[in-house]
Amino acid sequence: MKKLPPKKFKKSANKVQIASEKRFVLSKNQFPTFSRFITEAKKILKHWKTKQFWVVVISGTLLLLIIVELGKGYELFSKRKQVEIDRQKILLEIEFWNKIIQDYKGFKDAYYRIALLRYQLGNKQAAKLYIEKALSIDPFFEDARRLKKLLK
Repeated sequence: MKKLPPKKFKKSANKVQIASEKRFVLSKNQFPTFSRFITEAKKILKHWKTKQFWVVVISGTLLLLIIVELGKGYELFSKRKQVEIDRQKILLEIEFWNKIIQDYKGFKDAYYRIALLRYQLGNKQAAKLYIEKALSIDPFFEDARRLKKLLK
């Protein structure tokens, strides 16, 4: 028969098995700490149910609402910035067509295009003025007639 190696841990084997398991197994007659937490959780949560629980719930809800509102604010800011960029492009195009009109007075499409751009900016009076100029040059201009009906 082979001789067995000597035991390294004699009586202390019940108290401490491995250094990493030391916190879970304390002694032979005691439950590990994670098991005790389950039974003691009621005592901990009983205190939480009254004061701290509601403070945490309300604080979390408020924090969530603040984050949502900040997201909406950023989205609106981005949309407004895009609207301003589009408005600047329209104004530059109006300036371009005005230069064309200075060189070519009888160019009906330039008047129509300026009327359309003024309508996009919300300036209906100026749009009507340019539509009338386009129709005075060519009374049968269909696109100008449709825009004039839209402006009424």
